Amino acid sequence: MNVHRITRKDLYTKLDTPYNPPACKAEDESACEEFFEEWHDVRNGLQTVLERFGEHDDFDDKDFNLGDTAMLSRGIGVTFTRETMFKSQVLEAVAAYMAVLPKDYEVHITLQRDGEEDHDLFVSRDTVMAELPEDLMRNLMPDTWM
Repeated sequence: MNVHRITRKDLYTKLDTPYNPPACKAEDESACEEFFEEWHDVRNGLQTVLERFGEHDDFDDKDFNLGDTAMLSRGIGVTFTRETMFKSQVLEAVAAYMAVLPKDYEVHITLQRDGEEDHDLFVSRDTVMAELPEDLMRNLMPDTWM
């Protein structure tokens, strides 16, 4: 796994760029239908992976909140709302899931800590890009990745 630290500026640039977008165009909904089904299948699989470590909730009352709106991007957003999710085993499981998908997807993980600004990382099949303080880097990154 390649691990790269990114700056806040890099983070915002990345968020403005679709990840591995499908060939269909937004104005042609019928052409995008197959992509939206694919995206929801991947998202639901990711939810199953994450539920091994915590509870899903749409209102940030549990351990994580997973986006459910497919944009024209093979990126999926998830927010970890409890520090119980801030573990290397969770990242390893997400990366393993990304590695077996037939298409290249990326998960954007936002880490929320009480009293702090959010921190973000992106996990794809072979790369992690992280905008994290040192303590979170140590907790989240498996030793074999560093």
